[in-house]
Amino acid sequence: MGSGPSTIRGKVLIGADGPNSIVAKAHGMKREHDPMGIGTAFEYELANTAADRDAVEMYFGKDYVPGGYAWIISQGGNTANIGVGIREVLFEKNMCARDYLEKFMYKHPIASEKLQDARILSVVSGVVPVGGTPEKTVSNNVMLAGDAAGQLIATNGGGIPTAMIGGKLAGETAGEYIAGKCELSIYEKRWREQMGLEIKTAVYIRKMMDNLMRSDRLMSKAIRTISPQYMKAIQCGKLPDPVKKTLTKLNFGLG
Repeated sequence: MGSGPSTIRGKVLIGADGPNSIVAKAHGMKREHDPMGIGTAFEYELANTAADRDAVEMYFGKDYVPGGYAWIISQGGNTANIGVGIREVLFEKNMCARDYLEKFMYKHPIASEKLQDARILSVVSGVVPVGGTPEKTVSNNVMLAGDAAGQLIATNGGGIPTAMIGGKLAGETAGEYIAGKCELSIYEKRWREQMGLEIKTAVYIRKMMDNLMRSDRLMSKAIRTISPQYMKAIQCGKLPDPVKKTLTKLNFGLG
């Protein structure tokens, strides 16, 4: 193909063009406005670290990661990925995502000791839509999938498994539609049946946790109170009754 503009026509368009989806905007499928519903992820791949090879480390604290968390994940040997997932609306004046990552890397009392001799190999950054899905993800001959459809778990910002499910269902539905076997609208039902509840629940939990994250004391209390079993459930977009009671109690400052 040449370097100039071109036009491609098709019977179905799948918008898998990320959190700032042009396809979604062009077809009236934008998400509800929520300043806290957009996160920023900024990550370094490092060499020469002392990261724990057997654990995924997560760090919280409004001074280092406002409205989110930082991570250290070993990639084997002495390499590791470190990053921050934070909300720009909570940034201190004149601070950016890179500033918070550098602060975590060099000044955090625990992380800095593991990363003091590290060397940066690469940088990755992006926008993470943690505000949930638009009201509809199908319009005429257009479907949305992945980040464009808000198909991710807001409690941890993970979107690869959900995007794979959404993309697979969108592709299968498109094929069946072209073959005259179904309407495109069935895609909405299919993906929401498979993961809609988990996505919706994760957004609900995220909104409860947003209040706790404004106070390191309450956040620490929540982490100490919630068992590892329930914490794992939260990360998967599930809300057991004991966790709901705990978060509700802490949100009202009754602890």
